[in-house]
Amino acid sequence: MVVAEVKERSRLFLNNVLKNSRGATRRGHAARFLAALLLTSLLSAALSTIGCGPSKHPLVPVSGVVTLNGKPIDGARVSFEPESTGDVLNVGPSSYAVTDEQGRYSLETMDGEEGAVVAHHRVTISTFMGPEEHEGEEPVREELIPDRYFDGSTPLSWDVTAGGTANADFQLSP
Repeated sequence: MVVAEVKERSRLFLNNVLKNSRGATRRGHAARFLAALLLTSLLSAALSTIGCGPSKHPLVPVSGVVTLNGKPIDGARVSFEPESTGDVLNVGPSSYAVTDEQGRYSLETMDGEEGAVVAHHRVTISTFMGPEEHEGEEPVREELIPDRYFDGSTPLSWDVTAGGTANADFQLSP
């Protein structure tokens, strides 16, 4: 996929999200934040893979469990966004997953490659699912996660190391 196509698809997606979340509600802000995060990740992934063939950023397996008040969260979206360090601006693509009934997740990139790049990652977790993701006008699922876990000030982070991990667990509280 060429950069122009990725930009156009991202622009259309973001416009759709903004159109469906115009109100000054918490849900609207969350949807716009998630859309902006996705747009940034798509552009980052596209720019990092142009003309490179296989990914120049090695991926390692990362999985874990997400709980809220000790109970697993089904359908939570987990996002790992690698943070640049020093002179390295492009540390690699973001990784995403959706939790199952037991709160388990296993990360993969937007290209469907399993794992995450070795780096320090900012982590966001959200359960909100808006109408842009399903036919209809009302949100399909309200946000169950406190704002601080998915807004720009998330306290969540994870250091992905060369060996990967099956224990990237997040115990969230209200």
